[in-house]
Amino acid sequence: MGIFQMIRVVALLAIVGIIAGGIWYVTGLRADLAVSEENSKKLIDAVADQQAVIEQIQADQKQIQAINAKLADTVAKQMQDVNSLRNRFSTSANGEERDIGKIAIAKPVVIEKVINKASVKAIRCLELASGSPLTKDELNEPNSECPSLTPTN
Repeated sequence: MGIFQMIRVVALLAIVGIIAGGIWYVTGLRADLAVSEENSKKLIDAVADQQAVIEQIQADQKQIQAINAKLADTVAKQMQDVNSLRNRFSTSANGEERDIGKIAIAKPVVIEKVINKASVKAIRCLELASGSPLTKDELNEPNSECPSLTPTN
């Protein structure tokens, strides 16, 4: 074997080695590309899931805000009821100041009946505030001591 044949064989082996290395490199790139595509699909799915969760959270926040507004309205109405009850002893129906103690001394039987009837209604208000269902009478005529807890027609 001559030197030229030896150079040819070495060159041929080098070319075959380069081609084999190129094929191996391209195969590795294709495998990496397949992994990258799979990761991309997973990321797209994760983003879609996160978007759905964000939308649900926003819907929940709107619902919470609506419930909170309704609760604030209920609390405001109940505060009006409490203030009305506080003023009931010190203010007459026409808005003038009154002294319930003097009236009780002058008309004890009348005051006792009024306070007893109002006490029964006030106790019923506590029952309603604790979750007791409305009676048939309360559905038609709200409790005068706590109208915010009973519906009005």
